[in-house]
Amino acid sequence: MQEYRTYILGRDGHIQSRVDIICANDEAAKKQAKQLVDGHDVELWQLDHRIAEFLRRRTKAVSVGGLYGRRSRSACTELFKSEQ
Repeated sequence: MQEYRTYILGRDGHIQSRVDIICANDEAAKKQAKQLVDGHDVELWQLDHRIAEFLRRRTKAVSVGGLYGRRSRSACTELFKSEQ
């Protein structure tokens, strides 16, 4: 298992919060990070390497299922969410 950080970005491009996850591989981490896109852009990092960026839809509000309630099916574990 590998440690990853997801950064939730505000509309101004600055980090609003961070969610740390542990996943088996990059693909599992991408799936988990993509679920965090809910009106905000999300970046996925492992150490100092940006793995992926997920952009919010710009034309209308989108609600994507979150981490909660889906942990039993996930290949990842959410460590904690920290607000800045």
